[in-house]
Amino acid sequence: MLLAVTPLLAQENPQLKNRGESTKPQAVDKDGLPPEEDKSIAVPVYGFNPLQAQKEIRTGNYYFKKGS
Repeated sequence: MLLAVTPLLAQENPQLKNRGESTKPQAVDKDGLPPEEDKSIAVPVYGFNPLQAQKEIRTGNYYFKKGS
């Protein structure tokens, strides 16, 4: 008798019904698109650091003039 009641109790559990469904809304960026899952093809977002940019320009100019 107890074995016959166990499947009925399992069917009434709402957590088992919603296991595959996500209740969290997906994050959306400013354009209204969902975030890119594959990070290798996502467009990188660059921040501007003036000190780092100045250093890289100076290094690039050095190697440009050096010729290698």
